[in-house]
Amino acid sequence: MDIFFSRKGFLSETGFGGVTKAEQIMKNKIISVNQDEDLAKACNVMLHNKINGLGVLSNDGKLAGIISKTDVTLAIATMS
Repeated sequence: MDIFFSRKGFLSETGFGGVTKAEQIMKNKIISVNQDEDLAKACNVMLHNKINGLGVLSNDGKLAGIISKTDVTLAIATMS
């Protein structure tokens, strides 16, 4: 007999249960880089701040996108 558990929230000390809202765990300050910055700088910012992703700002200071460590790894893996 198979037993399936539906996930209703983030994993907590009590297991899967209750719902955790993003606002309960989010940071108020977004760490970002300018879209014209070198990728190495973005990597260093992530490493220095011990984070997995950054906001990427356009030249007028608006959020243009998000870059993650996974994005960097995929970019490196496809270079040849």
